[in-house]
Amino acid sequence: MLIANASEITVTVKDSQLLINLTDAARSFKSFVASDARGNTLMDGFSNQVTSILELPAAGWEGYTVIVAPDGSADLSSYYLKFNAENVTANGTYGRGSWEEVGGWGTAGQLEDATMPHSFVYYKNDSGLTRFTFQPFSGSNYTDGSTKVSIPGWTNRLAGDEEEWKAQVLLIIRLQI
Repeated sequence: MLIANASEITVTVKDSQLLINLTDAARSFKSFVASDARGNTLMDGFSNQVTSILELPAAGWEGYTVIVAPDGSADLSSYYLKFNAENVTANGTYGRGSWEEVGGWGTAGQLEDATMPHSFVYYKNDSGLTRFTFQPFSGSNYTDGSTKVSIPGWTNRLAGDEEEWKAQVLLIIRLQI
């Protein structure tokens, strides 16, 4: 039983799926039940948490993220999956696709170039001299004459959340030269 005014919810129908949203992002569903007349063999429901990947559909909305919590609680055994619709790039677009593991909601996803370790990059310049440069991992190129060196960048978090993989703490030492 849904206790809400009709103006507080939206329902989108795609194929055999219903996407029920609240119009106020500050509100959420505490719980809901999906059932059918065949012992729940024809219908299933979930919001943002499931206990098994078997509960996830083969079609869905691009970018929709759920937490898989095998024991029912978000702990070290849980992980996050995001739906990737085939041939689609815009979040919210419906289609068939697959689920991939991603970082948790609200978890910092990328390291800061300015505060993370830098790299010593050795290379040979135009004159054949072995040189080095000290650069942040910025995903850019360092150029010395016609010699170009690619500096890799930090990547986004691929999986986990703050519970499973704590943010890294680095000791920063300032050199006086």
